[in-house]
Amino acid sequence: ALCILRHSPTPQISVCSMLGLLARYTAGIRGTSEACHAEDDDTNQSVSSIEEDFVTAFEHLEEDDT
Repeated sequence: ALCILRHSPTPQISVCSMLGLLARYTAGIRGTSEACHAEDDDTNQSVSSIEEDFVTAFEHLEEDDT
């Protein structure tokens, strides 16, 4: 992600306001990044759980056949 802030020579916006905007931008990027990682982790756990369920079911089918 890229953030470009230009500070104009006229003091239309204060430095504190610019820092506040930059802090919000950074917090938004951090929140989005953490949300993406959390979703990936949940997906991986779900896939592992489904795979384990299939293996368990297959083992039970083999036991029933013998």
